[in-house]
Amino acid sequence: MFTGIVEEIGKIKNLELRNSILKITIASKIVAKDLKKGDSVAVNGACLTVVDVKRDFFSAEVVPETISKTNLGFLKISDVVNLERALRLSDRLSGNIVTGHIDAVCSVKKIIKGNNWEIVLPIPKEFLKFCVNKGSICVNGVSLTIAKIENSQIVISIIPYTLQNTNLNLLKTSDKVNVEFDLFGKYIISHLENIIPAQSFTSRNILSSFMDFTENGDIACN
Repeated sequence: MFTGIVEEIGKIKNLELRNSILKITIASKIVAKDLKKGDSVAVNGACLTVVDVKRDFFSAEVVPETISKTNLGFLKISDVVNLERALRLSDRLSGNIVTGHIDAVCSVKKIIKGNNWEIVLPIPKEFLKFCVNKGSICVNGVSLTIAKIENSQIVISIIPYTLQNTNLNLLKTSDKVNVEFDLFGKYIISHLENIIPAQSFTSRNILSSFMDFTENGDIACN
């Protein structure tokens, strides 16, 4: 479990593909010091298992499923990645609850640069129902807020501090980013889809659909 608060920007030191398993070695001054074999670490938001640790770098393995469902398969040596160690129960939850299980890889459509950057991301239709105005979303392992929703795309606003301390400042149009949608939203919508028949949910109509369903007496409220 993670929070989407990036602790360090690491640099890809080596990539080794063997028997369909990609071994990624990442140079790290902060995160590597507190890791041991078997630990979980988020790399660009994807939860990986540490298989080797040295003083200033660590290695993690990426299975074919993760390669196909994240942007890790596009990495090159010297690329930089966002790193976060697993959450401890005693830690403050400064971001949002993140599992490290990537839902979708999205391509950046547009970047509006200023004091704050605005990034426009088209969202696959099946995931739009998890997006709400001012809701949480995790992009490349960074906890962010959805500023607005326009048709089938979202706009996220990024403050200068986040730009300076993550790899989001290197994004270009058409770059692919890992996206994880809000965990609570996914559970709630999954539950409602099971109890409300034959509804096509979106973030805008799910509440009204639920209210209509309860007003018709289909759900008993105690």
